[in-house]
Formats: sequence, C-alpha cells, structure tokens
Amino acid sequence: MKVLRWPSKMPDGGLLTYGEVAYQHGKSKVTDPLGACEQTIHISLLTNRSGEL
Repeated sequence: MKVLRWPSKMPDGGLLTYGEVAYQHGKSKVTDPLGACEQTIHISLLTNRSGEL
C-alpha cells in the first residue's frame, strides 16, 4: 500500500531560483559530445484522441 505524502513546502522565492541549476543538470545528462548514446527517447506531447473522433 502506498502512503500519500504532501509535497515539500514551496520556498518563499519559489522554484525559479533552481531553474538554471536544473537546466544545466538535465542538459549534462542529455548532451553527449562523443555521440556514445545508443538509445534515443522520442516524447510526443500530443494526446492520442483517435477514440474520440
């Protein structure tokens, strides 16, 4: 059984101050200057609404 928890409290200045750090961290995980990554993830931001047509 999962236990639901409240998220941690939002800082007074918001999370925008963490934006640049998060961007650089994520960028370093995705960018591979050697091209050694053998897999690519393609993410579609569109929903599949074919059942509603």
